Amino acid sequence: MHKTLKIFIVFATITFSNLYAQIVPYSPLFDAETEATAIPVGNAIFDIVYHNGSIWIGTGSGLGRTENGGNTWQNFREENGLGKGGITTISFKGNTIWIATAFDTLIASDGLRSAGGGLSYSEDNGLTWQHFPQPGVTSVQNTTFDISFVDSTIWITSFGGGLKRSDNWGQNWQDVSPDSFFFDPFAHLNHRAFSTISIDNILWVGTAGGINRSLDNGESWVNFNHQNQDNPISGNFVVALANQKWQDRNILWAATLETTSETLDESEFRAVSYSEDFGFNWKTTLPGVFAHNFAF
Repeated sequence: MHKTLKIFIVFATITFSNLYAQIVPYSPLFDAETEATAIPVGNAIFDIVYHNGSIWIGTGSGLGRTENGGNTWQNFREENGLGKGGITTISFKGNTIWIATAFDTLIASDGLRSAGGGLSYSEDNGLTWQHFPQPGVTSVQNTTFDISFVDSTIWITSFGGGLKRSDNWGQNWQDVSPDSFFFDPFAHLNHRAFSTISIDNILWVGTAGGINRSLDNGESWVNFNHQNQDNPISGNFVVALANQKWQDRNILWAATLETTSETLDESEFRAVSYSEDFGFNWKTTLPGVFAHNFAF
């Protein structure tokens, strides 16, 4: 996605969502708190996006927008139509902004865990918002970290909630396995989804099991991981994806971490991996670095 900063917090245990969820939106009206202020909504910045002359920031306290280089801000929170918690991702489809939120919740048997606060979108630059609860049977460990679009299909990556798609602008969501296995994020690392990007309608999804590519909007998939290529990514845990257009080339960048504790493969390592041939061969740089996102 077109973003410049993101922070991921990863937990060891997961739950997984249901096969199909029906969710109903609401649309709060413009609130007085969104009037211009000199103070941004929060200091803990998880995502930054530049779009049509405005800078949008996703923080632990809500969403902010400045149109004058940070001199004044319009801030959006739960009372304005966003979900509960901090902003985990910001994405645009044309002039429509989509965001996701997350918050901490205390589970009696497991302690503090992350939970998804749902998704919201605005078609009028934040004047009004439509909100959807987090898709799935539970919001716990089901946190949306990224959003991408292929034509009119919305794709989200939600950790224990896995990879999901909506073909009707968020009204319904369907679980998707980026391989031939039955959808089960608890059993399959490749079903624990964290990052996604669409490049010329080619869909890419980063999981705890590598990088998955679909040329047909999720009907079929190819998986690239540390074990199945001669020139592979550095590690299978893919927390960020970005595309760099350089002259007539697309260079795919990935933040790739080791999954040695799960795969027992000591050759995996954290680094930045990149490919100039649509994933068939990878090079690595910045060994030992935990990259969170990219900007070009």
